[in-house]
Amino acid sequence: MSWERIRLLVRSFGLGTDDAGVFSRTQWRFPWVIWAICRIVAAVYYTIAMSSTFIFLLATDPMSAATALVFVTDWTCILVTVYFLLATVNLFLDRKHGRYYHYSDRESLPAVELSWRHRVQWCLMNIYMNFSIIVTVVYWSFLRMPLPIIFDLTCHTFPSILGIVEVLLTPIPVRIQHVIYVWIYGGIYVTFTLIFYAANGESPFTGSSEIYPNILDWAKPRMTIKAMVVVVLAIFGCQLFLWVLYKCRVYVARRFMYSAIPLASDAYLHGSEEQNGNIPGDAPVTASQQKGAEKEEVEEEVLMLNSAVKSSENQEV
Repeated sequence: MSWERIRLLVRSFGLGTDDAGVFSRTQWRFPWVIWAICRIVAAVYYTIAMSSTFIFLLATDPMSAATALVFVTDWTCILVTVYFLLATVNLFLDRKHGRYYHYSDRESLPAVELSWRHRVQWCLMNIYMNFSIIVTVVYWSFLRMPLPIIFDLTCHTFPSILGIVEVLLTPIPVRIQHVIYVWIYGGIYVTFTLIFYAANGESPFTGSSEIYPNILDWAKPRMTIKAMVVVVLAIFGCQLFLWVLYKCRVYVARRFMYSAIPLASDAYLHGSEEQNGNIPGDAPVTASQQKGAEKEEVEEEVLMLNSAVKSSENQEV
């Protein structure tokens, strides 16, 4: 393996893209207002749902409110809430600075430089999409409980649906290498459950150290470790599934709508849009690229002027 391949491989683990505008537009012909309403509805819905749930638990049983955080479902719902709040904030901030792509006149404004808030949104997106799918599959397959249907839908169904829709609608790239962030998040959760077990914590549902029956119970470490290995592999499978959806979305957009819609790419990894299948001229031009082009034009004019001066001097001689 050449050093160049190693460099590209290492760089692909990072949260970087050649166009930060992908965080504030859709891959398709959605008007900005419609997309903004979708973002706001999702953010408000989960903010109200999570806030009201914890307020109710604190008012009725404060201990249950504290121990409820031992469940990965609650972690995921909190993550979904934070993600949609941040995505909504980014959408309006980028709109304020004129960074949203205007499909109506088919022109792109200068792209925004990637900032920490875009990177955080991207990282949260990778984590919540994978864990929401895991939660949905595991809950409805093995852990179904007699809970209110609205609670089941909000916590165990909607997040995974929203995650898949997010991949299909937004131009945000999905990379297989970003599974590392999901594994780190999972490691933090597992460490939390170990601390919970060491502190003699008890599940509010089972009244024992058993958090998830036959899956997560540190009183049975062999069973728990086996389950964790399966989950690690399942997370990789989820990331691969999301990556395939991303590739399908890019193919459809490039095949049928490339003339109007700039495609998000990993061109920054290679330094060339053509290597990634982008249509030259479709992607927004960054401020640094514009300055570079202006500098090249000035240099060409200086060279032409110098050659003209030398030519006139030679004629005089």
